[in-house]
Amino acid sequence: MNIFRIRPLPFFLIGVMMSALLAGVLWSLELAALKAEVKVGTGIHNNDPIGAADHFPDSIDWLYAWSSVQGANRPTEITHVWFYEGKEIFKIVLPIKSPQFRTYSRLKVQGKIGHWKVQVMNEEGQPIAGAGFVISASTPIR
Repeated sequence: MNIFRIRPLPFFLIGVMMSALLAGVLWSLELAALKAEVKVGTGIHNNDPIGAADHFPDSIDWLYAWSSVQGANRPTEITHVWFYEGKEIFKIVLPIKSPQFRTYSRLKVQGKIGHWKVQVMNEEGQPIAGAGFVISASTPIR
């Protein structure tokens, strides 16, 4: 008597397992297809960044991180993560509602001299874009 008898899986169970595997592969491909661009500037006008740069004076009150996202095959989310001197100080989840979508976040930065970075993450937490910038002490006019 063989106690280690192998029973074949029912065909519907094999179909369910293959569907789950395929869904996981497609999900990964969707995330890989998501592309983003990020710019940091002094404002937003008509859903585009204004005053985009990589250096700002410490007299600036607010900075805006603008993102253009392409390739979303379904509604999804990105996260803007703001770093100051290498430490995460602010994070916000932003909805992406169409294959070509622009969005932004803003942060009060007045007087915070140093190195900054905004990282754009997909909904799995993987970085898809980033922009670094510096806030420097303003030079008084003589």
